Amino acid sequence: MIRIVDSGSTEAGWYKVTDASTLEVGDKIVIACESKNNVCNAAISGTNKYAGYTSATFADDQITADALEDYSFTLGGTAGAWTLSNSNGYLNAGTSKKSITYGTSSTCTWSITIDEAGSATIAPSTASSTRLMYNVQDPRYTNYDSKVSDTMILPNIYVYVD
Repeated sequence: MIRIVDSGSTEAGWYKVTDASTLEVGDKIVIACESKNNVCNAAISGTNKYAGYTSATFADDQITADALEDYSFTLGGTAGAWTLSNSNGYLNAGTSKKSITYGTSSTCTWSITIDEAGSATIAPSTASSTRLMYNVQDPRYTNYDSKVSDTMILPNIYVYVD
């Protein structure tokens, strides 16, 4: 079990990010959709390139999911121009919506902002007006240009602090 603790705790674990300025190069992050109880599983598939999801349980400042570390990304780059990487390579977005892939190098950077509700806008530099979102109707994560709604949800970000 992985525990997400409140920001006042000194316990190691996965902390919900509520302020993008606290992110640092080298941070391990997980992209999640709390309201739908899942995390981005970071595996890319499909004709319209997307990442799947893995079920998770969010309760009492805790998240439980099998192999959560396997779904994490490492932040590189700089604030406002982040790179996201893991054992699959660098997460890149194509020049149009619904197109994320992995590469051996980063072909795009990502800006990250977080609103007062904790929803993250993770936007690629390569596809204007798109951002990573969770699609409820076709359960998946990819870059969309859709408006936020009950079926198109901005994710949350958790960072591992040891």
